[in-house]
Amino acid sequence: KERSKLKEDAGSYESAVTDLDALLKLKPKDSDALLQRGILNHRLARFEAAVEDLTQALDLEPSLHSARYRRGLALQQLKQPGAALADFEAAIEADSNNADYLYSRGNLFAGQSINGRAIEDYAQAVAIRPSHAAAWYNYGNMLFPAGKIEQAIDCWNKAIEIQPDLFRAYNNLSLIHI
Repeated sequence: KERSKLKEDAGSYESAVTDLDALLKLKPKDSDALLQRGILNHRLARFEAAVEDLTQALDLEPSLHSARYRRGLALQQLKQPGAALADFEAAIEADSNNADYLYSRGNLFAGQSINGRAIEDYAQAVAIRPSHAAAWYNYGNMLFPAGKIEQAIDCWNKAIEIQPDLFRAYNNLSLIHI
């Protein structure tokens, strides 16, 4: 497992998956290895395989909330918003102070045009982790069409302050000032 983690950290995802495949042949009920392979399959855009690995990990260890969250991300990519939402909800119920869980659920709501809920999730995410540039950016994107222009501008400026190369935020600001 450690070798596959080192390969993952080096960006050698395919090689890391191969190592985990070998490990799982020896230890098919290793929930950590299944979680790790599920994450890698997601990074490799193998979303069906990611869902399968993460589901197996959860079957072995139902309290593995990061697997539930990751499965939600894969399900979202597979255009299964209802199933993704159920996983995000369960992950948030287990850890309501996880900014990434809230941010991802906010993205799901935003993609479904449930803007009020997206705004709430982004607001919570940035309250928990004020350094979350993407959450600030998306928060601004939801506030702007709601007519909260000054708040949106503040959010985009905060995102830029945290991540100066977030050019989409500069673009949004420039469009306002045209």
